[in-house]
Amino acid sequence: MFTQVRTLLREKKMAAPYQYELRMKAIEAIDQGQKKSEVARRFGISRNTIYLWLKRRETTGSIDPALHYQKGSNPKITDWEKFEAFLEKHQGKTEEEMAEAWEEPISRHTIHRSIEKLNYAKQFPHLVKKK
Repeated sequence: MFTQVRTLLREKKMAAPYQYELRMKAIEAIDQGQKKSEVARRFGISRNTIYLWLKRRETTGSIDPALHYQKGSNPKITDWEKFEAFLEKHQGKTEEEMAEAWEEPISRHTIHRSIEKLNYAKQFPHLVKKK
């Protein structure tokens, strides 16, 4: 499981979570009565991190790192086959015109990111699949 977390974080360029063993040792020390600030100093972690682990244990019963956590809003485009068909139909249009033609409110920047995600290059007036 920890390798999956590391792989996900590497792909998203996020900081890796602390190892489970470190989490357990820190929480056990606190459960035995040591002060959170002493534990934080001893293990080289912040007090805030300890508070987050304790809160997670209280709410979920576990101190495992969260998997598949997404910050920010949900993606506007989720049906990639539909978007690819949309691109074929609207090839000669600018990204701004495509944004206006999309079925729901969407920005030109979202169109641009989605085109890149599908590995297309905009060579006006055409879209070309990158190699």
